[in-house]
Parts: sequence; C-alpha cells; structure tokens
Amino acid sequence: MKIEFLKNTDNEIEFKLIDGDVSIVIPLVTEIQQDPDVYSAQYFLSESDPPRVLIKVKEGSKAIKILKSASQKMSKKYAQIYDSFVLGSR
Repeated sequence: MKIEFLKNTDNEIEFKLIDGDVSIVIPLVTEIQQDPDVYSAQYFLSESDPPRVLIKVKEGSKAIKILKSASQKMSKKYAQIYDSFVLGSR
C-alpha cells in the first residue's frame, strides 16, 4: 500500500492512501485509537479523492511510531485470520 504524507510532524500526521484498499482505513484508525497517547485519529472518505487519515498524539509522543505500531499489530492480526481460513479449509 502506498501512502502520501500531507503533514508529518512529531505530534501530527496526515496522509492519503494512494493505491490502498479503502476497507483498510477503518480498522487502521480503530487500531490507532487504542493507543493511550493518541488524542484523535480520523479518516476521511470521498468518492473522488483517495482516503485520508489524520492522527494527533500527545506531546512527547511520536505519531509515526504509533502509526507503525498499529500497522504491525494489524499485520499480525490479519495474518492469524488468514492462517485460520487456510488451515481450517484442509
């Protein structure tokens, strides 16, 4: 999935999903919202533009670290779901 950063500071990140599946936006933002250092995490969907995500974190936290952590957690979670389907179909 390719993303384009619109804003990238320590405390705030905004990016567009250029070629990503729109269905990943909601679970990604939901995962980010679970972090106690996150003030807000929002997504914006449009028929004509790529989906955007805006993350704001507490002072002293790094928004990029929270984004990476959430992405890693999702990767593991969805790998387990995939494995369950594959192993369950034998």
